[in-house]
Amino acid sequence: MLILILLNSVALGVQAELQRNTSESVAGIRYALDIFDYSVLAVFMLEIILKWFDDFWNFWKNGWNIFDFLVTTLTFLPELLTINTSGNAENTSGLDVIVKNLRVFRILRSLKMVSRFRQVRLIA
Repeated sequence: MLILILLNSVALGVQAELQRNTSESVAGIRYALDIFDYSVLAVFMLEIILKWFDDFWNFWKNGWNIFDFLVTTLTFLPELLTINTSGNAENTSGLDVIVKNLRVFRILRSLKMVSRFRQVRLIA
């Protein structure tokens, strides 16, 4: 899981750099990074759901679990807003700005490494 978090951090950095580049030559790379980002998000959500099945009430007693839940949930929010407004013909430029700003929360997923390192130290 730690390797996945590291790869996700690198992918987010590359996505941030490619976001300004509107060239067609990087469209495929941008698309592949989006798919990777959604896949990692699904894995993180699956991890949370599995922890809930293990012990739902104990999940909420751990501060790192709450942090993981909030960060993962906040990364879903911009995608849901984008899907919800994609069919509207109205001017949604204000909402677009909000969605772009909320995507910054994706980088907080990198902080999940801190909890992983802490767990590894407890095992050793």
